[in-house]
Amino acid sequence: MTITYGSRFTSLPNWSSSLDAFTRVQFNDAFTNLNTNAAGWTESTAAASGTVGGFFHYNSTDNTLKVYSTGDTAWITIRSGYEIHATGVNAQGDLIVGTANNVVSRVAVGTNGQVLTADSGESTGLAWSNAVLSVAGTANEVESSLVSGVVTVGLPNDVTIAGTLTVDSVGIAAVQSSGEAFVDNDTSVMTSAAIEDKIEGYSYTTNTGDITGVTAGTGMSGGGTSGTVTLTNAGVTSIVAGSNISISGATGAVTVTGTDTNTQLTQEQVEDYVNGLIVGGTNVSATYDDAAGTLTLAATDTNTQNEYATSWTPAGANVNLTLTESGAGSGSQDVSFIAGTNITLAVAGANLTITAAGGGSSQWAFDGTIGTKLQPS
Repeated sequence: MTITYGSRFTSLPNWSSSLDAFTRVQFNDAFTNLNTNAAGWTESTAAASGTVGGFFHYNSTDNTLKVYSTGDTAWITIRSGYEIHATGVNAQGDLIVGTANNVVSRVAVGTNGQVLTADSGESTGLAWSNAVLSVAGTANEVESSLVSGVVTVGLPNDVTIAGTLTVDSVGIAAVQSSGEAFVDNDTSVMTSAAIEDKIEGYSYTTNTGDITGVTAGTGMSGGGTSGTVTLTNAGVTSIVAGSNISISGATGAVTVTGTDTNTQLTQEQVEDYVNGLIVGGTNVSATYDDAAGTLTLAATDTNTQNEYATSWTPAGANVNLTLTESGAGSGSQDVSFIAGTNITLAVAGANLTITAAGGGSSQWAFDGTIGTKLQPS
């Protein structure tokens, strides 16, 4: 009998394929190899050990069941919640989602037409939301299409607006077309044909092409009805400078300059001239105010004549006027008033009354200044 060992056996020492029987040593070695390398099960209070893939170990101390994974080269804990079980879902469309590190939970199916969206306020981090499936609109109003969840809303080729179209706060309520009466307002727009009608209504023409005619006027020659038209100055052949006039430029811009020969002085020049003529003399000053246009002459009083104090002194029928000198001089002088026939002299305060016997009287006063005449009061 030929015995072929599988992948669980790394070797069968002392095995001879030519022999049909095991020796005792061969059987012992074979079972030792099975115990060492074949998948199996162990249970103890110790941690799992060994590196045999698919080998299970139950630790009764921490109540864990582990299996060794040669792909992960580690012992993997087998625990409820680490695997997806059919009992984790309840209905068609239920989802299993992660809610934390190594933690999963069930999200129940939503209603028809809803889509799953991220929502941090939900315990699972997900929530069912209503989706836009269609945008309704009547003909000539709105059209929509749904491609890969994106809704595009636009206007069709033909759009009808029954009300007012507001653009930049201006409400357009009507469109004036050709043939309609023009209305001057800010709520209408015009078609191109209506604009043309309005332009032609102002007698403008739409003709295009050559000039219909250019006629030379007085002093000009040339003109024409088509092509290039030239006008030539036929009247003025030259410009001659007159008195006090100069001309520069033979072609293009011609400059005509006049020389002012007017010698009349302005008022300001007259005032300045007069101010130069008048000079203040002894005890006289001349002050010229150019802004006001005035010339002020002022004299200084140098009179050194002394003044006299006056008093009336009766002398019988006569009256003396006593002049008492003040200032640098001194002394006094009397001026006598002699009463003539039928004349009476009487002093009353600072006044002298002269009375004629035939009736009537005059009262004379003297103000105390020697240069003041006696005046009847």
